[in-house]
Amino acid sequence: MIKVLIVEDDPMVVEITKSFIGEVPGYAIAGECRDGSSALEFLVKNNVDLIMADISMPNMDGITFVKELRKKLNNSDIIFVTASKDSETIKTALKYGAVDYILKPYDYERFKKTLEAYKSRFETLNKRENVEQHEIDRITNRGSYNKTSELPKGIHLSTLNKVLKVIDDADPDMELSIDYFSKAMKMSVVSLRHYTEYLCSEGIIEYDTKYGTVGRPKYIYKKTKKL
Repeated sequence: MIKVLIVEDDPMVVEITKSFIGEVPGYAIAGECRDGSSALEFLVKNNVDLIMADISMPNMDGITFVKELRKKLNNSDIIFVTASKDSETIKTALKYGAVDYILKPYDYERFKKTLEAYKSRFETLNKRENVEQHEIDRITNRGSYNKTSELPKGIHLSTLNKVLKVIDDADPDMELSIDYFSKAMKMSVVSLRHYTEYLCSEGIIEYDTKYGTVGRPKYIYKKTKKL
């Protein structure tokens, strides 16, 4: 589970944030603090993976908090959830390692995308000894896809869209393996693997590895964003 500390002085925002986090599997609330000062005290005795913090808070604001956090060599990831939209504040937040910056008022879909992206990043960097280039591109948002861009040799846009349609039409809980694509599209596994590898490199789909009792591990795919 990804342990989250919420640092926010508005009780209503805290409850909304907790509710949204509770909708995304794989997360657990580790604690709540009303300002940066109390958050630093909390972190002396508690380890967390992710901190979701406001900028404007009494006693110690979010920017001062993240600066002090890094001085203490605490490498917990931080996502700012704030109404502060001036460029200097945003630049400073990113400089000190914020992995995302969400402006209030925010909606559930934006919040959910952030948590899903962070979960993918967290699992990639914490559950694997080695990380491939396409995975790095995905978690650093460098795998953008453009329909008008030149496609690699042997990759056709119409087939790409068919692969994505198979994912869209499938039940969200269904495990989509390369064999599933092959049966659904009546294409060979070898041909389809070029497409799944390309879509992974572009950050449009991602995969997880499933190990069985015998044989090779299977790759299970899911979509990460719309075309």
